[in-house]
Order: sequence, then C-alpha cells, then structure tokens
Amino acid sequence: MPSGCCCVPGCSRRGGHTFPEDEERRKSWMHAVRRGIESIVDEETSELKKKKFAPTKHSIVCHGHFVESDYHNKKLTVDGLKRTRQNLKKTAVPSVFKWSKEKTAAQLSREERHQKKEENRKRKAAEEWEQRTEELDRKRVYTDLDLSYCEEICVSTDSLISSDCSESVEIVSTCSLPENSGNECSESVEIVSTCSLPENSGNECSESVEIVSTCSLPENSGNECSESVEIVTTCSDSLILPDCSESVEIVSTCSLPENSGNECSDQATPTQTPSAGCSSSSSYFFTVESNEAEDESEQPDSDTERTKGQPYLSVEAIKHDNKLVHHYTGLETIYIFMHAFWSLGDAVDHLIYTYSSGCTALTPVNQFLLMLVKLRRYYPHFELGRMFGVSRFVVQKVFTTWVNFCYFQWREVDWWPKRQMVSHHCPVDFKRKFPSTRVIVDATEVRVKRPSNPKAQRISFSSYKHSNTVKVLVGVTPGGLTSFVSDAYGGSSSDRQIVERSALTTLCDPHDSIMADKGFNVQDIFALRDVHINIPAFFKQKNRLSPTTRADDRKIASKRVHVERVIGMAKVYAICQQKLNLLETKLATQIISVCFFLCNFRKTIIGRFA
Repeated sequence: MPSGCCCVPGCSRRGGHTFPEDEERRKSWMHAVRRGIESIVDEETSELKKKKFAPTKHSIVCHGHFVESDYHNKKLTVDGLKRTRQNLKKTAVPSVFKWSKEKTAAQLSREERHQKKEENRKRKAAEEWEQRTEELDRKRVYTDLDLSYCEEICVSTDSLISSDCSESVEIVSTCSLPENSGNECSESVEIVSTCSLPENSGNECSESVEIVSTCSLPENSGNECSESVEIVTTCSDSLILPDCSESVEIVSTCSLPENSGNECSDQATPTQTPSAGCSSSSSYFFTVESNEAEDESEQPDSDTERTKGQPYLSVEAIKHDNKLVHHYTGLETIYIFMHAFWSLGDAVDHLIYTYSSGCTALTPVNQFLLMLVKLRRYYPHFELGRMFGVSRFVVQKVFTTWVNFCYFQWREVDWWPKRQMVSHHCPVDFKRKFPSTRVIVDATEVRVKRPSNPKAQRISFSSYKHSNTVKVLVGVTPGGLTSFVSDAYGGSSSDRQIVERSALTTLCDPHDSIMADKGFNVQDIFALRDVHINIPAFFKQKNRLSPTTRADDRKIASKRVHVERVIGMAKVYAICQQKLNLLETKLATQIISVCFFLCNFRKTIIGRFA
C-alpha cells in the first residue's frame, strides 16, 4: 500500500489508494478531489502560471475520503484468513471531504449562538459609545462665549453703552419694626446705582459697592436680628470695557448693644469676578468651583500625617481581632502568633541587623509582625513603611534580618519526627493501607523574575512552568506535619537531582517507605538503605494496567494528595505566588522554608480518619 501523503487539499494523512489507470475514473477522481487546473509561481520569472494537475504513481487518496460501501464486503481471503487490507470497488469514487460534509444540528446551533453573541456585543458597544458621547457633551466647557450670549447674561447693561464709567452702588437695609414689638426683623433692600463720569470721557471704569446693613431693634428687646446679604458684582464685556477695576466695601452694623442677651447673625458674602473679560452668571459658578478646589487642595492629608511617626498597624492594634491577625499573618489567633514568636527564644533581643546596627523604631514583636505581613500580603516596602511608621530602608533591613534569623533559628529544631511519633499521629485509614510510610514528598516551584545573566536564565528556566523558577523538595508526614524542606534549586533541576543533593537519604530508617509521584523514580538511591518508594505503576511495554494495579494506584493517589494540600496552605503566603525580585531570589531558600515552617504552627488540615 502506498505510504505517501494524501493529495486532497487540506488533508495530511498518509497511506491510501493510488489513482486508477482508467482515464474516465481518473478524471472523476480528479474532479472529486478538486485538483483540476492549479495556479503555481514560476521560480525563474516569479510569475503566476496555471498548470493542470496530473496525478503520478505516487499520488494517493487516503482511506478517510471513502465510505464503507466503496469497499468489498469480503472480510476473509480465499485461504480463510482475515484480510489485512481492503480492496476498492471498480466504481468507487472518493466522496468524503471537508467541503462536502453537512453541518450537524449542534454546529448550526453553535453558529447561531455565536452570531447572536456578536450582535449583542456590537449593540452594547454602540450603546456605550452613545452614553460616553453624551457624557462628554455634558461635561464640555465652552470657554469662548459669543457676544450675543454675553449680552444676555451680563448683569450690568449700562456699561455696554459707555466705555468709561465710574459707578457707585449703595445698598441700604433697614428694619421697619417698632421697638419692643417682640417680632422678628423683616428688611427691605433699596439699591441705588449712579455713574459719576460723563459718557466717552476716556477714563477707566472704577466700580464700588457699599453695603450698609442696620437693624433698628432696641436693646433688651429679646428679638434676634438675622441678616444674610449676598452681593455678586459683575463687570461688562471685555470687548467693550478693556479696563475695569472693581472695589467692594461692606459695612455691616447692628444696633444691638453688648451684653443685651440677643443674637445678631449678620452675613455678607460678596463675590468678585476677574476684572478682565465678561463677568456673567455662568462665570460666577466657575469661580465658586475653582475656589472650592483650591480649598480642598490646601487641606492637609490626614492619612499622611497620621502615618508620620504614628503607626496604625502593630500587635497592640490587632490583638483583639483574630480576623485581622489571620489576614495579616496567616495564623489563626493572636495566641498562635505569640507562640510562634516565643519559639524564637531570647535571641530576638540581640539581633545583628543586615545593613546597620540596631533598630529602635520597632519592638521585636512588631518586627516579627512586619516580616509576617510581608510574607502574607507581599506589600511594597513603601506601603509597609507607612503602615508601621518607619522608612523603606528600615522595612528592608528588618525583613532581611528576620527572615534569615527565623530560618536559622527554626532550622535548629528537629522537625523530623521519630517512627513511633509518625505512627501515633497517622490517620486511621492511612495507617491501615500504608503502615510503613514515613514521609510524603513532592516538589513545588516559585516564580522569579528573569535574571539578566544568560547562564542564570538557563539554570532557572522551568519547562513545566514555562517560566524562570526556583524549586524545592517538600516532605510531609501522614499526619500533616512539614518535616522536610530542601534548599532552593534552579527550575531546570529535576526531582532526582534534588533528591541526590538533599539529606533525605540519610534521614529515613530501614524498612521505611516514601510515598511520591511517578516522577520520583529514585528507588535505586534508597535501595542501599532498605527504603521502599511507593509510586504509581508504569506501563513498561504494556497496553493497559491490570485492575489490581489500577486500584493500588488510586490508593496511592488518594493519600499522596495530602502533600499537595500542605503546599497549597504554604502558598497562602502571597510572596510564594508572585515573582521574586533579585534580593528575594537570593533569599529564596529562607523565604520558602519559613513559609512552610509557619504551617506547622497552624491547625492540621488532615483529619483523623483521612
């Protein structure tokens, strides 16, 4: 059977049937596969030419373009053996192509749904565009006003006639109630506007407004005088009055004597508009908005002042709220937080800091809290400095020092429990199925920013994560205790390489067993210490696994998932979910180890009967 590639356009399968020698059948096949006259590019002249397709003895059509009825029904040979190949009938013509298949009901329904979604998307986009256009039209401010509009809104119409005018406006507010009437004060306002300069005198316009507010209530009348006067002085159009200077004088007097027992609330709020240009009612509102914006900008930032030397995040601030403790530290209660702090011993008062000597701005327990907040929330140093009332330099110094200190201090603790302790805390079902299991191991990766050194890029690139990472090997007891954390290696390191370089081979006792994933094919490494590796079975040239083997693999997978859950609990700390920078990459071993050690202070997530 020919093994060449199928000559049908769009088909790349190999093996099939050659074109028939009969001329009529050959033409029918060529017409069916749509390989009549083709356009090709001449290599010498680079011109487009047409060439007729001529099938050769190597041109084939694969089996996928024929239906079952195109073959003979004889399944056995003359000798009674099963046929290894099927023979085409002499009338067979290829008929199964991409362009000949009818669309199914599911495909039609899918296309209809896609078309409706596209129409809805376009309609919503058009509606959003219309709304945005309307909002822009409403917010647009027209700065160049027409003269006709300015004439309508200008308050002072007399100034349009004379280019030089000196005008004085006197407002007299009097009270018409008699003395001791016991009633409130009702006022009448009279406005008198006069111009002291002749027309076309060539002088500049000086406008003065005098407000005199008087109250005639007698002393000890028991009444209140409440006055509110608001004056808006405007100037004519700058096109007619090029120079206009204004002055506003407000005189507010009250006739109530001192210590009369009455109240006098007198408000006069004049608003002056700029002397150049037309001052209208619309320009008045613009002036008010700008004044309010200036007042807001002059107000001090209360949050900024509060953070200067006054931290609003400390142990004293969160010790009464366990939800805040869990939010910032990842530990459930303040008692667990203090237990983790007390486990570091008295050395917390005698630390040698990384970049300078001493840190008096924060107490040791607040420094420990700062480190946990950085691990848990991964806030920038600037934000942490504002939260704790210190500088960014102090935050970096405290974090670097305390991560190293916690790593080396907790490293002194023997996290590897004895065989009797593991068996005592092992879940019931786990102990029944895998009684000799000492530890469950798995590898995890944390992304880092791509280094500039090409060699470092190659070492840290992980083909599994498709990114630059660091990888660590984690071991968890059947009860959920993190008993082993290796050093951090580049993402290109394999699981076997990390196991060979780690101390895991020396920690296990004879007759122990280690549960791992299929990638940990390290039985030869632990064979010398008589340690068994429980991993899922390989196929090993088998087409399928036996039912017993599949059942054993399911048991291993159901128990091995505990290490995945512990790794997920450690990655609650956001620093393990983000890309580590250059400084944090150098501290990757310390950071990841501290995150896993903190999980041991939390309540176990593996049940007693898991």
